[in-house]
Amino acid sequence: MLITGEILTHPMSDKKIQPPLSPESEQQVADFFRHLESEFKAVPPVVLEEGANRIVDFLKGDISWSEILNLTPDTLQRIAEFGYMQLQAGRLEDAERFFKVLTMLNWNNSYAHSMLGLVYQRQKRFGESLAQYSEAITQNPADGVSLVNRGMIYVQHGWWREASADLQRAQKIPADDKAPWLKAQKMLQVRVTQVKNTYNAKKSAKGKSSDGR
Repeated sequence: MLITGEILTHPMSDKKIQPPLSPESEQQVADFFRHLESEFKAVPPVVLEEGANRIVDFLKGDISWSEILNLTPDTLQRIAEFGYMQLQAGRLEDAERFFKVLTMLNWNNSYAHSMLGLVYQRQKRFGESLAQYSEAITQNPADGVSLVNRGMIYVQHGWWREASADLQRAQKIPADDKAPWLKAQKMLQVRVTQVKNTYNAKKSAKGKSSDGR
């Protein structure tokens, strides 16, 4: 059982039982709050109000962690580049950390979700990969890379209807003929079409066999 430090609940009562602190711990807590109070006394009220407003904006979903922490777009770009370098080098766990941080700093980063989906896909963590690709596609419906990669997972698992839907969506996205994902889309579409035709042929043959009895 995972111990999280939550307040304990007596099984026969709704009364909350707080584990007692040692005298040393109580003194440390008291010292911490006194220090915190002295620190805030030195902060101008206008700064405190601005900080409080930013936290409210974050809780409302109007700003991201990256904005709370005042991270510049260049800093976020460098994190993405480091993640990509790790991915190219085959260091998937390191790449995962970089792209996961990006999604935490700004959930509305469709690129980070797509790349994290790719990392998971290479690790054969297909469920997590599908979740990340789906989030990327929700945020950016014209994300051909995520659509094709998600379609690839569907093909691998024999989910032909879902695969066909993703590949058809990708096909409708305006793209340069040299787009890397476009070739993969066409190859997968051929495979899905072959399976569909084989299925229909078997179904038709079975129907004719039944009629001839």
